[in-house]
Parts: sequence; C-alpha cells; structure tokens
Amino acid sequence: MNSNYSLFVEKFNRKKTSDDCYTPENIYDAVVDWVEKEYHVDKKCFVRPFYPDMEYTEFNYPPGSIVVDNPPFSILRQITSFYEDKNIKFFLFAPA
Repeated sequence: MNSNYSLFVEKFNRKKTSDDCYTPENIYDAVVDWVEKEYHVDKKCFVRPFYPDMEYTEFNYPPGSIVVDNPPFSILRQITSFYEDKNIKFFLFAPA
C-alpha cells in the first residue's frame, strides 16, 4: 500500500488516550454491588454513560438515574460539574 495513502487513512482511526480504559464486567459488578449496599440505592437505577466515541453530556439520563462508571479522569472536574449542575447523582471510580 502507498505510504501516503496509509498516512491519510491513519488520521481517521480513533486514537486511544490514557483515559480509554475498559472495566472488566466482574470488577464493575463488584463496584455495583458495593455501591448498592453502601448507599442503599437500587442498581436498576444505575447508568453507564462513558463509552468510546460517546458524549456523556448527550446521554439520556432517565429521572432518578445514578451514574456508576469509570470516566475519563482528564476531564473529571468538567464531568462532576456537569452532574452537579444537572442534579444527577453519581459514583465515579477508577482502576488503581
């Protein structure tokens, strides 16, 4: 393949950042169980708005929903301000 064409095509590929991380299902389930028990909330209300190529500000937050997710921490202040301004309950976590 022509190297110029390869460079052209490469710019359309999604770039991963240090914030792109996947929470394995068993880890997420453990966090969900803990949040449900610790805060006496129903996990049926939990939503996960942080997916690659998805904008959390455009997510449909049903009334009474609670965000339990692993967000991009480079914009954590922006995220928490958004949730506080919109009165959306949240529990954010990260791998450590």
